[in-house]
Amino acid sequence: MIFQVDLAFALELLAFSAGTALVVWSCREAAGRALAKLVGLLVMAASLVAMACTIYYAQLYRQAGLFEPSTAQEMSGMGKGGGMKCPMMEMMEKMRHEKSGESAPMDEMKMDEDHGPHH
Repeated sequence: MIFQVDLAFALELLAFSAGTALVVWSCREAAGRALAKLVGLLVMAASLVAMACTIYYAQLYRQAGLFEPSTAQEMSGMGKGGGMKCPMMEMMEKMRHEKSGESAPMDEMKMDEDHGPHH
């Protein structure tokens, strides 16, 4: 989410810079001076409004907790806590533990829904 805010703000800064360049160019050139200046000022004003909206909504999203690290990574097995694994990985771990003579860790062993872990 934060990446999207950064990307939007960067694009708004680029638009503001383009508007500023257009206004500066319109002051030097004779042909199309009024139109270039008008368009440049409109681009600058629109980009300032867009920047204000981006900052406002970014603060709202931050207060709502949407910039916090997602638990979706942990649920998909990519986080620190493990999570669901693909069947091939489970089979390879089981084979590795059987080959080395170690017992599989308790959290990796599958339990029946009605039957909880022992001691």
